[in-house]
Amino acid sequence: MGEPVRRFVFEPFTPSAEHLANHPLPIRLIPEQSKGLTSRTSTDLRWPGQISKVKHRMKTMRCTLLTVAAAALSLSAESHAQDSYIAGQFGIRAVEQTDGEAGNLAIESELGNASFFSVALGRDTGNWRYEVELARRGGKINNFSIGGTEQAVSGDGLSATSLMANAFIDFNEEGRFSPYIGAGLGLASVTADYSAAGGTIDGQSSAFAFQLIGGASVQVSERVELFSDLRYMRAMETDHALTAPLGSSDVSFQYDGYTLGAGVRVSY
Repeated sequence: MGEPVRRFVFEPFTPSAEHLANHPLPIRLIPEQSKGLTSRTSTDLRWPGQISKVKHRMKTMRCTLLTVAAAALSLSAESHAQDSYIAGQFGIRAVEQTDGEAGNLAIESELGNASFFSVALGRDTGNWRYEVELARRGGKINNFSIGGTEQAVSGDGLSATSLMANAFIDFNEEGRFSPYIGAGLGLASVTADYSAAGGTIDGQSSAFAFQLIGGASVQVSERVELFSDLRYMRAMETDHALTAPLGSSDVSFQYDGYTLGAGVRVSY
């Protein structure tokens, strides 16, 4: 039989201030005679507060995982709220009077009902939507007068192609039915092509334009909405050419008018 093998156990005790200054952990080693152990050394560790520390770490990890999960759900919801979309609209341009002048002569053109269509790419951020829209408005001439004298008219009339940056405010965003208002700024290219006894007016000219919009949309599925709105678009003064039997001159028009349309908006 060899010498008895010693083992050590950790026993908690209340440390003094001097002991704490020299020993960071409140434990001490007490040698204890091992009975019946001669071939190896056994160590019995008992660490005060170890279980409570493990529980604290597990609680901290759970809180961290919950925080990460909440952040992921928040980002997912935000991403869902900020959907891109494509929209298409078709409607009519209402009858409108368009005034112009050629030198000292006043020109009045009454535009009849004509087609209107547009396509747009946009971003929905919740209550606000932003989009870029390309639109085409026709404009057949019903009546035409120059210098106060009405004349028979023929040709394609006065039309406008516009490129607008629009912004909308949607109301009742959480409901199926959502009214909205909007406004847009951009450029309009106005094309004139019609003839009368007093001469032919033609040419293409671009100018700054704006529009005001009011309408409503209805949610028909998670990604599809139907909408309808009334729009007023006005282009600043555009210049065209008047070719008359007695000579040629420039004609200035201020194109404006109302459109009523309906369309579909698809999010992706």
